[in-house]
Amino acid sequence: MEFGSTAKNVHSLPALADDLEAHIQDLKDRLKSIGQGSVADFVCAELAAMRVAIVKLQEQQTLVLAQSHAANLLIQDYGRSPSCGVLAKSVCIEADQLFKPTDGFHSLEHVEGGLPYRWTGPGKTFRFAVFVDRATSLGFELVLLGTFTEDTLKSIQCHVCGVPVDVQIEHLGVHPVVTGVLPAVNAPVRTLLEFSVEKTISPASISSDNTDERKLGVMFHRLTVQENGPDSERERRFFSFGRIGGSEK
Repeated sequence: MEFGSTAKNVHSLPALADDLEAHIQDLKDRLKSIGQGSVADFVCAELAAMRVAIVKLQEQQTLVLAQSHAANLLIQDYGRSPSCGVLAKSVCIEADQLFKPTDGFHSLEHVEGGLPYRWTGPGKTFRFAVFVDRATSLGFELVLLGTFTEDTLKSIQCHVCGVPVDVQIEHLGVHPVVTGVLPAVNAPVRTLLEFSVEKTISPASISSDNTDERKLGVMFHRLTVQENGPDSERERRFFSFGRIGGSEK
């Protein structure tokens, strides 16, 4: 009697792989359906199917481990060699790009002139994951289109990969800008910038005519990260007004 291929044997197994009782009952039922003299053949077929499955799993595990090892080697090399050419020297993230729900932003909106922005909230923290070469220090600039109160703006703090960094708050034109420096490190692949305000405010709590009950922080427009250098001040102002359309005085 033939007991079918390995594929057929696997296909007939119970749906729950870790349900031992279901597997025992399945084997009992199948043994009852065959003749007494065929038990040994049945057991051999089952054991052979298990061996094939184990060998395939071992091969897949070896492949996964090899790929993981190769990926770790690449991660360790990112940013250490100037010839790798993987990580950018500058990054620009704008409000009309996609964000995860956990990043701390509300839905995309636009001011009358068409500039995109997102209110931060409902929590006090909003964050960006950037991939830049930090072999040297980098400057960052957070461009905002406004906030409810000056106190909210003054309360902004920043953490880089969990470490607090000093920030400065300026007004270039009519737009608040938060600036700071990412210190040079051994070039991690992912840098997490987290900003926070002291509290978020509901417009409805300020004015009885306003029905917006969202918890809002600041109006985020753009984040840029770039190299510091002799021309960093000029470049920073260019980034600030390149799209907003203001001018230096």
